[in-house]
Amino acid sequence: GWNGLSLHGNNEEAKNPTMEKLARDGILLHNYYVYKFCSPSRAAFLTGRVPGHGIWEINPGDATEVGVNLKATMLPAMLKRAGYKTHQIGKWHQGFMLHH
Repeated sequence: GWNGLSLHGNNEEAKNPTMEKLARDGILLHNYYVYKFCSPSRAAFLTGRVPGHGIWEINPGDATEVGVNLKATMLPAMLKRAGYKTHQIGKWHQGFMLHH
């Protein structure tokens, strides 16, 4: 989160030199917005699509057959093609849309 980087000046105990170098050498976003539900937000981040435009707008229930279209290109696949090593960790479940 926000306090996880000492460059924000709030937490001198959090040392993360790699992330801090990326922030110094790249673009540091100060204003950013996410969708009001977590699942569409994750899907939007992974696909670059806005909820309601190829991405659902609600958190699907456990038995709901909804998910990101398996034909959609996601950020990890693009990073892998660019030579990055990828690894999935955390809450990235995107449903189980088997058709379409």
